[in-house]
Amino acid sequence: MVYLTVDVYDVKLSKGYQFTLQAKTRHKHGFKQGDAIQVIDLDREIILRPKKKGSLKNLIGKFNTGEKFDIVEEHDLIVSGFD
Repeated sequence: MVYLTVDVYDVKLSKGYQFTLQAKTRHKHGFKQGDAIQVIDLDREIILRPKKKGSLKNLIGKFNTGEKFDIVEEHDLIVSGFD
């Protein structure tokens, strides 16, 4: 069984529409100054996710399964971060 920890807290937008993540969240996800965060706008809510390092180019030709696959679908899954 997998248990997830969910932390919910409020932040306030400051001048320039900036906000600060709590230290607990920064440490939990290994954020450092200058790191990129991916913003996913779902119309009614926004998800912030650590931007994955690396590039799709790094994956090309790395896995040879012998199976046919849809490159567009694979690309979309990798870019969106969904498994």
